[in-house]
Amino acid sequence: MNGASGIKVSNGQDPVCHGLILAGGQSTRMGQDKALLQIEGRPLLAWLMDAMRAAVQGDIIVAVNSPEREALYRDRLGPLPAGVRFVYDRMPEAGPLAGIAAGLAAMPDGYAYTAACDAPEVSPRWLARLLAEASAEPGALAVAARGEPLHALYHARVARLAEDALAEGDYRLMSLLRRAAARQLDLAEREKAAYGLHNLNTPEQFRIYLAGRNHTIEDRTGQDDGNSKSDN
Repeated sequence: MNGASGIKVSNGQDPVCHGLILAGGQSTRMGQDKALLQIEGRPLLAWLMDAMRAAVQGDIIVAVNSPEREALYRDRLGPLPAGVRFVYDRMPEAGPLAGIAAGLAAMPDGYAYTAACDAPEVSPRWLARLLAEASAEPGALAVAARGEPLHALYHARVARLAEDALAEGDYRLMSLLRRAAARQLDLAEREKAAYGLHNLNTPEQFRIYLAGRNHTIEDRTGQDDGNSKSDN
């Protein structure tokens, strides 16, 4: 079934881009709240908010699982960047899909660059590529690297598809990409690494990230060779 049926997106001008941060998870493998992992004395979520604020021109929405979690983050983060607001997952047990549904439903029209709170970096070059793909295909509801449903663009109108998936008990983000008939980019593993398309799920991954943090995404990426292909 084509879940995108009947949903139209107007791309008559450059798409507006917002930011959506998913911070409603349980951080089971990390053993502590990943959003509050300390990097140079600041929580990881604070670094990600700053990176989002520098990368997108629209709102930044943080999806959490409860008012208590919002209160904790506000207390630990201090003053927030302009345009940041919190929303609550309606079905926290549904995982990231619940955060995407809540965040997109609360977002003005346009696209959201969507990442989990354990994604430590936002690559301006990667975001530019996603937006270029969205502009190149009028009506695109989602743009992602193949097999990577986060670090991706979702249009606000995908909220309806996400709600449908929640109602059906289909919580898989790859299924959401299929429902949205997402435009998917074929990237080599080295390109994914260069663009920082990774998450910090375990203490060991966090340790490795800290050890190599002085090498920025843009240093690793270099010039895009233009060889990546896209496919619907």
